[in-house]
Amino acid sequence: VEPVSLDTASALCCASSSNMVAFGFADGVRCWSRSETGFDQIECGAMDEPCTALALNATHIFSAHGDKVASYYMRDATSTTAQETRQVLELAAFADRPACAARLQDGSACVFEVEDGALEETLLVAVAGALSITTWRDAAVALDKNGMVTFHRGAADPCYEPVSVGAGTSITCGPTDLCVSYEDAVRI
Repeated sequence: VEPVSLDTASALCCASSSNMVAFGFADGVRCWSRSETGFDQIECGAMDEPCTALALNATHIFSAHGDKVASYYMRDATSTTAQETRQVLELAAFADRPACAARLQDGSACVFEVEDGALEETLLVAVAGALSITTWRDAAVALDKNGMVTFHRGAADPCYEPVSVGAGTSITCGPTDLCVSYEDAVRI
């Protein structure tokens, strides 16, 4: 596939899914979806703050802009923005619902979900000192500074048994496996 020209602007972050790629810039988000003829650009709209984190699923693009999170619904080209929160450092979209998990600057984490056209925030009260966030099935997954991975549905305590992985730096989940990166290794 021929590369897409992004002009002279520098991308601050990027995300991809099976049929889309998105880049975050100082003036907003630019996204392309795969079509039979190549890639078609999706117009996501502009924001006042630079885009610092992105997450995609089959229906939504989620973007963090400082202390705001925006959601763009691709089927009907509508967007919504959550009320101000804390600085968002990382986003991870859920595969099967219009929601994403977010890691916040203060080490806490939350879930943003589109409900009745609005983007609602639910703080994961049991998460503190988060270093990385991802999603797995219906749970938000957090790696904390003590090397514990916890799985959360909603604001309550963990919904699965916590897993000790040691001094990891980031995590991601596949259908059956948890991948942990360390300073000098990656383990599944």
